[in-house]
Amino acid sequence: MLALRHKHPTWGGRKLRRRLKDLGHTSVPAASTCTQIVRRAGLLNPAAVQPPFQRFERSAPNELWQMDFKGHFGLQNGQRCHPLTVLDDHSRFNIALSPCSNQTGPTVQHALEQTFALYGLPEQILCDNGAPWGCSDPAGHYTRLTVWLLRLGVRVIHGRPCIRKPKAKTNASTAPSPRNCCANTPGATSRTAKSSSPATDTVTTASAPTTPRQPPAIAPACAVCPRHCH
Repeated sequence: MLALRHKHPTWGGRKLRRRLKDLGHTSVPAASTCTQIVRRAGLLNPAAVQPPFQRFERSAPNELWQMDFKGHFGLQNGQRCHPLTVLDDHSRFNIALSPCSNQTGPTVQHALEQTFALYGLPEQILCDNGAPWGCSDPAGHYTRLTVWLLRLGVRVIHGRPCIRKPKAKTNASTAPSPRNCCANTPGATSRTAKSSSPATDTVTTASAPTTPRQPPAIAPACAVCPRHCH
């Protein structure tokens, strides 16, 4: 086993075990035992060991919201529904579950304006790096939506690229409900279901977040601005 590990330094316990069995060895230990043997031999790179998952939660409502689109699906009227979800990090209250016709900045801004009017402004919003809140421009420009949020005093933060864990809460909280959010949209019924329950049926029962800050007058979005201007 150690000779095989020396030959393939990136192989872990499961792959080493499978390869040994493919080579005809019959007394092969479990994958976890193979890993321990490699570790005791000093052949396991400490950097390759994943640290235990650490749960994070903000100390109060409206300190951090998490925002994401949950894909899209076709409707019987020929249009597509793009469910927009907003989750409060502390209470896990589903701040918004909006059926959108697209994933553009103006559409998200309109949905957020309605949400801010109900729950006030968060201190921060966590998003991924995709459109319309992310920007792949190497010069480091903000999108129009991000500029609008910054002018309201809301800091926009992004998870690391290709890392899904920071927004696992939004993924878990809205897993059963993206299609249900279109139940309240006139003339928009999912192709996969003849009837759907309202989106409010799927919202968590946690208490609603407080509203420590109220939104100021909504300023129009400006042109894309460099980061150092804000």
